[in-house]
Amino acid sequence: MNKCLFFIVLITCSYAFCQNKNIYFGVKQNFAELLIHKNEVSHLANYRIKGISAILETHTNGEKAWHPYYNYPNYGLILNYQDMGSPALGEVYSLSGFYKFFFLKRRVYLTTGLGLGFTNKRFDANKNPKNIAYGSSILANILFELNYRLTPDFNKRLHFDFGLFFQHFSNAKIKSPNSGTNHYGLQFGVSYNLNNSFVKNNRLDQKPNITVKPDVNRPFQFHFIVASGLNDLEILNTKPYPFFTLTALTEKKLSFVSSVQLGSDLFLS
Repeated sequence: MNKCLFFIVLITCSYAFCQNKNIYFGVKQNFAELLIHKNEVSHLANYRIKGISAILETHTNGEKAWHPYYNYPNYGLILNYQDMGSPALGEVYSLSGFYKFFFLKRRVYLTTGLGLGFTNKRFDANKNPKNIAYGSSILANILFELNYRLTPDFNKRLHFDFGLFFQHFSNAKIKSPNSGTNHYGLQFGVSYNLNNSFVKNNRLDQKPNITVKPDVNRPFQFHFIVASGLNDLEILNTKPYPFFTLTALTEKKLSFVSSVQLGSDLFLS
């Protein structure tokens, strides 16, 4: 029941935003294995990992200068359910924002995603001592995908996708233990354009024409950044402590997408 509600939310939202845009809804199934990046997580790797994702996405349309420069990437949300196989790791639910960057006439794409996850089996010294990967219920989620997209001639609104993926879960060292997990594997899925009128973006089939030129002759720019966060001491049953960083840097623009920076950081904890 929970898994059904998990995907109904995304389907309902997709229709609300399906006006005057190509909105795609997709589903992917994946099968993976745990990557043993530390010896202490080897006892968690003797299980098969599987999951399913619901994807809601749309495309950029050239309104901004960087859209054609990066070949009109897609962007959206991925709602993911992952059965980590091991009884100690349990299940992880995650929500990520993502961008898709296309190559080879939009047949191949690279997905980069970042978001948050929730595990139902975090570490507990008494009830779940084997889970040294997740010290907290809330996790950070990092996702990479490399897929091939097949569009059949009989229905241009339909897409079939298959490829490779890599996913990372951890709590960013907010609470120990935090070995985290990395898993990789194969995935396949299908997506469909929900807009009945099928808003065609002719620019996607054209060679990008970059008309905006960077102002590389402008003087050096100076930036000051103040940031803060929480950090764990890697000792069980201890609270996280705040830290602060102060960054000062200078920047010189080289091109539309690149620049050179030089600066220093002050770290206080």
